[in-house]
Amino acid sequence: MQITAFLVPALAIPLSDPLMSVLDTVCVGRFGSTVQLAALGPAALVFYFVTNIFLCQGMAVTALVSRSLEARDTAKAQRALTAGLGLAIAAGLTVTGALTRPQLEVVNPLGLQLFGAQVLAATGAAPDLIAPGMEYLKVNAHFMYAMVYLTT
Repeated sequence: MQITAFLVPALAIPLSDPLMSVLDTVCVGRFGSTVQLAALGPAALVFYFVTNIFLCQGMAVTALVSRSLEARDTAKAQRALTAGLGLAIAAGLTVTGALTRPQLEVVNPLGLQLFGAQVLAATGAAPDLIAPGMEYLKVNAHFMYAMVYLTT
């Protein structure tokens, strides 16, 4: 019975990305152009890749905390959780571009201003799909902070 208490939340994490992709596809297909819909594929691939990088962080923190609690070392578990959450906040803020420029303009998430077009092109996206793909990444990356924090 205890395993079922963990099954639903554990299953929700890997299912959240495909579900988000389906919802994005429905919305863009309904309200966007065919070019925007085509750009969704490579952009979703980049976002999914970045999401999975930070999913590993949550797994590592969970393992450290559970091992510490098993050894009845609550201080060590608390340190591991605090460090993990601190890392999640720092990573989330960095990825979502929460750092500001002197003009208070938000820096594009994931270093998109510098590398976004190259990353999208590396997925095989046609040149006319880069600009709409960048828009998708910019919007979705603003939710990366919450995703990194919640999966830790």
